[in-house]
Amino acid sequence: MRFLIVFMALISLAACTTGNNPAGAPVPQLTFEQAQPVPIRVAMLEMLDRSASKRSMDDRSGDFITPPVTALERYFRQRYNPSGFDGSLQVIVEQAGVLVSEKPRPEGFISNLTSWNDQDVYTLSMQLVLRASNGAATELKLHQQKDMPPNLSLAQREKFLQAMMEEMIADLDAATLRAMD
Repeated sequence: MRFLIVFMALISLAACTTGNNPAGAPVPQLTFEQAQPVPIRVAMLEMLDRSASKRSMDDRSGDFITPPVTALERYFRQRYNPSGFDGSLQVIVEQAGVLVSEKPRPEGFISNLTSWNDQDVYTLSMQLVLRASNGAATELKLHQQKDMPPNLSLAQREKFLQAMMEEMIADLDAATLRAMD
């Protein structure tokens, strides 16, 4: 009888973890195919990545489903449509990276008595130069910092980081449109 109770308890626990979990589905990569194309009066859009040589050993761009440099290239290629007869627009990626630090533990007597879950702080930084063939250039610097809640599942971490990247690209979109006016 006791064996039957233990067996039923184990089956009910296993059923909790093996059910269909749509939240655990893979997060899709950012493609920007839904972005409304913006025509630009140049014949060519050129992407240059100078960030690779400047990336620190602590860079955590690989934590993202779509790393920052890849997201930047996809964004510019999908969003801006060269429709002119001459000239070019260079998009120079000077820096695109992610650093992770640990949120400091609060000071004080009470904080020593409570449990403290390690919390990562993700810092996403991008620095770009938009250079037209006539020599005009605009520098864009974007920076975003978010505290990742502790105890997230892998799928939840991926969604958190993807949302962070989407917010950064939305900020980049607004800054780029302002710079091109």
